[in-house]
Amino acid sequence: MKKILIFALFSILSFGITTTVKAQAGELKTASGIAFDSVSNAATTKYLYTPEISGKKEVASISLKAVKVSGTVSGTATLEASNDGTDWYPYYNSMDSTHSYNLTDLDSQGYRWKLSQTSDLKFRVKIVVSGTQVARVTGFYRFR
Repeated sequence: MKKILIFALFSILSFGITTTVKAQAGELKTASGIAFDSVSNAATTKYLYTPEISGKKEVASISLKAVKVSGTVSGTATLEASNDGTDWYPYYNSMDSTHSYNLTDLDSQGYRWKLSQTSDLKFRVKIVVSGTQVARVTGFYRFR
């Protein structure tokens, strides 16, 4: 009987540990889908969002990929965070040296922000493009 109780207690504790270390991962999304084409003859702003992230996360990464379709790709991608989903601010507390990435005229390019000890509710990548271009932009996130 004692062995059964010890086994049951160990099982409960093990289950509790494994459920707390589950990672949240997925693709960044826009209001209309996962990826979008950025087209502009002047400055245009687009956003890719994470869903709500619950609880404090030890490590997180958010990545961005831009693939040139046509034109001359130019612009800036900035990581932003929000505690309420309404007010957004540049995320300066990343482990990287910058919260912005300059998009250049390459056929394909990517950038990753690595975050540490974050408890913000939502994140988004703000993409401001300029010039005449079409670029397919996608993103991915992982929180643990």
